[in-house]
Amino acid sequence: MTDNRLVDVLGDYCHIDGPHTDDTATDASASLSELVRYLNHATIGRNPWPWAATTHRVVGGLSATVYGMEQLVRQLAQVLETQAKDATLYDDRHDRPGAQTAAAAAEELRTLRPLIQQLAAQLDAVCGCTVHLGNND
Repeated sequence: MTDNRLVDVLGDYCHIDGPHTDDTATDASASLSELVRYLNHATIGRNPWPWAATTHRVVGGLSATVYGMEQLVRQLAQVLETQAKDATLYDDRHDRPGAQTAAAAAEELRTLRPLIQQLAAQLDAVCGCTVHLGNND
């Protein structure tokens, strides 16, 4: 029996080259929150890990995730801008055009980009500290 790592299992399920469907995209998005929830439980006081290097690797993974989010929100803003041009788009509140709502959402996503960049830079600064930590056996 082989020991599958989570990253490998995810890679087998969510191939970078696709297929990319509505279902796989929403599944991946939902999985992000579940993975954060897992990390929240894995890092609480009752389950501490004994090695400082583990903290560094987890923070490094978070940093890489946040860097990728900058691209994701930029692309989602572009998707919404394209949707705003679609004549079939509507807002279910029926008090404004769907294009207006899509444009507002795209703008909100664009305002996230500098915040994401700042968060990524701060996580990199943490990595710059944690890379120097270790534990004696």
